[in-house]
Amino acid sequence: MNVLILAAGYGVRLHPITQVISKALIQVNGKPMIEHVVDKFSRFGEITIVTNQKFADDFNNWRKLFVENHPEVPIRIINNGSTSVDNRLGANGDIVYSIEHGELNDSDLLIVGSDNLFTEPQDDFVKFAADKPATIATFDLGSREAVKRFAAVSADTNGRVLSFEEKPDQPTSTLAGTMLYHLAATTVPLTREFIDSGGNPDNAGYLFGWLGGKVDTFAFPLKGQWIDVGSHESLERAHSMCASGSSLTGNEYYRENDR
Repeated sequence: MNVLILAAGYGVRLHPITQVISKALIQVNGKPMIEHVVDKFSRFGEITIVTNQKFADDFNNWRKLFVENHPEVPIRIINNGSTSVDNRLGANGDIVYSIEHGELNDSDLLIVGSDNLFTEPQDDFVKFAADKPATIATFDLGSREAVKRFAAVSADTNGRVLSFEEKPDQPTSTLAGTMLYHLAATTVPLTREFIDSGGNPDNAGYLFGWLGGKVDTFAFPLKGQWIDVGSHESLERAHSMCASGSSLTGNEYYRENDR
């Protein structure tokens, strides 16, 4: 399959750090955050990383050094041309741009955010998703209040999504959708249809929710711990999580992150 890592955001909540460096290139436990993501997902296929014009040179320089030490890991960088928050494409815009400019239409597509860090390999997720049109990885935050920052997902015992709501005011579930998706090759072209129909280009959750009206969608619960790095507090938690496999649960990470 193809693996697409989204790294074209501007990390506004992490200013002033991200005014001079992409969030994905911030060091976490001794190496750029993007490398933690590559470590977890490079086994599944060729890596494509989409970034923006502002940080494209930094990513190309990083890639050169990384490939010198890991020649077995194929990586390519796509520059979406964005120069600031004002003209960013958004996560869904970046997905469509990467599919079309990176020619990612020919096989299944694994999509992951460069700021989503996991303690466990995701082989089980990929195996579960392999024969399904669209699958999202979920994480039980243990609190409906905490889910308000994400997407609330409800699924039956077979993993079939029953409801999906992005940033709900009244979540119906404690299951949060993560920025880890798997799209079958037959589903990939629908991403363009979503954008052309006026779909929200900014948050990938809106794309997945829309897909639920087109194809059967599924959810798979993550094992281990997960953190979505979006603030200074969550960045500190990421250092701890990657360094020591902290005994904190994922729920505690998010309660801390929400303060």
